[in-house]
Formats: sequence, C-alpha cells, structure tokens
Amino acid sequence: MSDRRAAVWGASGGIGRALVNALASSCDYRLVHAGCRNPVAPVSTVVKPFTFDLLDESSIAAAATALAAVGPVDLTIVATGMLHDAAGNWPEKSFAALTADAMVASFCINSVGPALIAKHMIQAISMHRRSVFVALSARAGSISDNQLGGWHNYRASKAGLNMIIVNLAIELNARGCLRSPSASILARSTPAFPCRSKKGWQTASCFSQQIARSTCFRSWML
Repeated sequence: MSDRRAAVWGASGGIGRALVNALASSCDYRLVHAGCRNPVAPVSTVVKPFTFDLLDESSIAAAATALAAVGPVDLTIVATGMLHDAAGNWPEKSFAALTADAMVASFCINSVGPALIAKHMIQAISMHRRSVFVALSARAGSISDNQLGGWHNYRASKAGLNMIIVNLAIELNARGCLRSPSASILARSTPAFPCRSKKGWQTASCFSQQIARSTCFRSWML
C-alpha cells in the first residue's frame, strides 16, 4: 500500500465524487481526504470526509490545518466551481446582462475560493517529494481560445483561476519551499472532464491518472 495522501476539495459534485472514487480504487493512496460543505458517507475505508465552506476563509483554514496534522498531502485537487446558481445567475449572452452581484458570485466561487485553498494548503503540501496541486478550470477560461465571446463572468473568473495557479507555482519555487533536491511542486489548472479527446470521452480514472503524472506548471487543455 502506498503511503501517499490525496485531498479533493469539492467532493460532493459529480466530478469531485468521481475523482474521489477513482483515487480510492487506484491503490495509489493510503488516504483520500474528501471535502465538501455537508458531510458525505465514505465510499471506502481509504476515504476520510471533511467539511468546509468555500465562501468562508476561516473554514478553509481550519480544514487545511486538520489535513496537515494527519500528514503531508501529495495530491491536492480543487474540484469546486460554478457556471450558474440558484439565484438565477446564468451565463450572459451580452454585456447588457452583466450585473455586479453575478460577477462577485462567480469570482468568489471560481477564483477566490480556490486561491484561498491554495493559500492554506501550502502548510500541508509534501516538501520532501513530488507534490501536485490541481484546480479544475475550463476551456472557456482560455483567452487565446475565446472566439465566440459571451459567458462573461464565467470566462473571466476561470481565466483568473488559471493565473492564480500559475502564480502559485512560481511563488512556491521562488521562495525555496522545496526542502529536498528530489522534490518538486507541480501546479496546474485543467478543464473539467468529461471532455472529448482524440481517444474519446475520458473517465474519472483516466483523468486522475493524467493529473497524478503532471510534469509542468502551465495550464493545459485536454
């Protein structure tokens, strides 16, 4: 049994839940922390649930501290995100539909929340061996790929997330956080699956394996 640990923030959503299941069944991790707002029943003895509120930094800080106390985390996946909400905020088709409230809501969920998770998870990241930090983004957040416009809040908030993750990787290495020559901290943002590739639709298992093998800091599109 591996001695590695993983943490999935946003484990109650479809993508997060599938990733937790894939990681737990892979036998690559001795422990998979599964975090969401409300407690969920563990799918196996490997899974350890924890709770947090993405809109409450103190809640994120407390959860990260608890994870660090258990032991270093080798793989962190932030699977939170919002395209639309119950308040009626839907992707805009024109600038006339923009509202400040909708923009704040999108950025709080898609950019600020993951940034705060990164801030507080630094204490839990393994510094003596290879560690990976992944935040699920969206192709819609790519500036160079945007040919259609629209979805202003969502696109902008995901673009902000991509920049946050790149900056995280740069800062951690610039600060000399790595304590072992063989260690590396890899930070990536990636579109959420399932997505169409040349080999067809990806499964959670395939997707989690790709994440675990990540070897660069850049955002990437599947």
